Amino acid sequence: MSQRLSLLWIALLVPSTVVAGDRVATPLENGMLYRVVEPPQIHRLEKPAFVSVALAASFMGEFEPVIGVAEGNDSKAYPTWFMDGYSVINDQIGKLPIVVTWSPFSFTSMVWIREVDGETLEFDDSGELWKDGLVMVDRKTQSRWSHLEGRALDGPMKGKRLKRLTSTHTSWGKWRSLYPETVCLTKLGRDITASDFVNYYEREEQLGPASSQNPDSRLVGKELVCGFQIDGQSVVVPLYALVERKQFKLEVGKVPLEIEFDHLSETAVVYRRDRASEPLDLVRLDFGSGESYIKDKTSGTMWLTYSGRGVSGPLSNTPLERVPSTLSFWFVWASHYPLSMIWEEPGSSPRP
Repeated sequence: MSQRLSLLWIALLVPSTVVAGDRVATPLENGMLYRVVEPPQIHRLEKPAFVSVALAASFMGEFEPVIGVAEGNDSKAYPTWFMDGYSVINDQIGKLPIVVTWSPFSFTSMVWIREVDGETLEFDDSGELWKDGLVMVDRKTQSRWSHLEGRALDGPMKGKRLKRLTSTHTSWGKWRSLYPETVCLTKLGRDITASDFVNYYEREEQLGPASSQNPDSRLVGKELVCGFQIDGQSVVVPLYALVERKQFKLEVGKVPLEIEFDHLSETAVVYRRDRASEPLDLVRLDFGSGESYIKDKTSGTMWLTYSGRGVSGPLSNTPLERVPSTLSFWFVWASHYPLSMIWEEPGSSPRP
């Protein structure tokens, strides 16, 4: 994994077995669909249960990765080690029905609002992968959906799209510091202290369970990237480009953006650097206590770095505008979003 930032928590884990081997693939659109888990072995979590920060302390480690979701005054954390066995969770935050997904073979997490044409859907893990990304299936029509794209690939729902809800892939310690009143998904009394996919993460040459090919040699297959879309353009910044800088400024088309990065928790969030067509002159302020803020030098407004919530100043009533992003292995992102722009230096041109 040339130059790639190693996953901090992987070094702390005990090796375990990962599903691998030959798969029977069938064409679907411009990719291949293959089964990884047989239907009888697919687990459902019908009623996810949550506990307070205090109770979660008994089973959550500081650096354990979580998918964090916040909406209004509500916030929830979904541990990915637990979601290795429950990749699709139907839930609700505030009044929004959501589906939280985790695809360990591609290292991608997504949160979608599970409403289509005014109807609330329920999803399951299909046990299949498409372009090495998780495939969901809705219970009503059995249509297949790409978890990474939020799009129905076949069936009666083909072509329909889900609306994405911004989420944060981070560590439990970081999420808890951002949202002290958060609740955490319980592990149902199971003693889970590691990911089931450690061996797979450490095998640089193995791309997906069926040993796929890297479709774009600009980066190595398992390079971990922060990927997002803006104005119809797909963009990635490799995590190794974020390690030294913490604050990474770029401009896609006419949209000024910046990525804030914390290497200890491997948290990457993307913000717009404008508001109502007015530019924001943002500078990052880090303090020894671990507190971090973003300040607009023009107005003096300050926001919390990783949540974008206002702290003080004339613009603090409105949070910074997040651009939904996800961590992903490059070979999967490139399969879903070919010809993505790759930025390795702030303010420079993307790699051709």
